Amino acid sequence: MAVLSLGSTELKKVSLGSLDIAKISLGATLIWQAVTFLPSRMTKTGTQNFTTSWALLTGWTADTANYPGSTVVSNALQVQGGKSGATITASLPYTGSFTNPHTARILLNGSVIATGTANSAASGTMTATATDVTLADGDDITVEVMVGTYANGFVSAGGIVTIT
Repeated sequence: MAVLSLGSTELKKVSLGSLDIAKISLGATLIWQAVTFLPSRMTKTGTQNFTTSWALLTGWTADTANYPGSTVVSNALQVQGGKSGATITASLPYTGSFTNPHTARILLNGSVIATGTANSAASGTMTATATDVTLADGDDITVEVMVGTYANGFVSAGGIVTIT
């Protein structure tokens, strides 16, 4: 599908009076479609060792089977369309052998928007939730993790980050 533009400016919205146009077709060929918000999810693959300072959690794949259109670029879940009042959740299982605080936080375009409550169980699940977030199409959602006092253990495969 081609980009619809006026000069060098890409059109994000087309209206006819007060009616927003969702699609423009030429015969059976779709020429343009409005960007509307779609929920997205990424799933953690492999494991990653903890550190005692905040570290980017890497090794993600887009969950396109359950959240069509989901995209991961450089360990960031890409937002599909804009939305006010969005919720972003992270649920990350981990394994360790000490009862040190294991914590996750969510970042929007590199800025922290939510930090979960530390989980001090030797093994368990770290969670973080950001609510009432304003998102724009193409924003980046990343996750950082750390363990306090002594770096032991790792974040397990199977964790998820979801935008709704």
